[in-house]
Amino acid sequence: MSIFDRASKKVTNTVSLMQKKTNDTLTVKKLESQIKSIQGEIDTLCQAVGKRVYAARANGAQAELSDLFEAIDALNAKIAEVQNEINRVNSIHRCVNCGEEIEEGIRFCPRCGTSVAEPAKEEGAKAETCPACGANRNPGARFCDMCGHDYSADATASEEPEKAPEDTE
Repeated sequence: MSIFDRASKKVTNTVSLMQKKTNDTLTVKKLESQIKSIQGEIDTLCQAVGKRVYAARANGAQAELSDLFEAIDALNAKIAEVQNEINRVNSIHRCVNCGEEIEEGIRFCPRCGTSVAEPAKEEGAKAETCPACGANRNPGARFCDMCGHDYSADATASEEPEKAPEDTE
C-alpha cells in the first residue's frame, strides 16, 4: 500500500468519524429539545393540578387528580426513554440498579456495588433489534428500552412446536 493510499484511507476514516460525531450531536440536540417540550407539558399539567386543588378547596370538596397524575407519570416515563436514547447515542452506560454512570471497563458499580454485565465484543456481529420497534436490543435485556416489548414472549413463541393440522372427515 503506497503512502498516498494510506493517507487517503486515514483522511476518509477521519471524515467518517467527524460525520458520525456530527450526526450524533444533532440527534442528541433533537432529543434534548424533545425532553424540554415534554417538561413544558408536565409544567402545564402541574398548573392544572394546582387549579383543581384550589377550585375544590373553594367549594369545600376534594379534587380528583388521578387523571392528571397518570398523565404526568406517562410523560416522566417518556422523558426516561428519551434520556436512555441520549445515553445510547453518547455510549453512556448506567447501573441497572441505581442509575449511576458506569465507565468503560468497570466491573462493579462504584455507588451500589452491583455487578456490571460486560457487553459482548464480537467483531462483525450483527446487533439484535427489537421486533416491535426496530430499536437496538441491549444484550441480556428482557424488555425493549424504547417500547417495552417482552423479548421472552418471542423466545417462547419460537420454542412451541407447530401443531399438526387436524384431519377432517
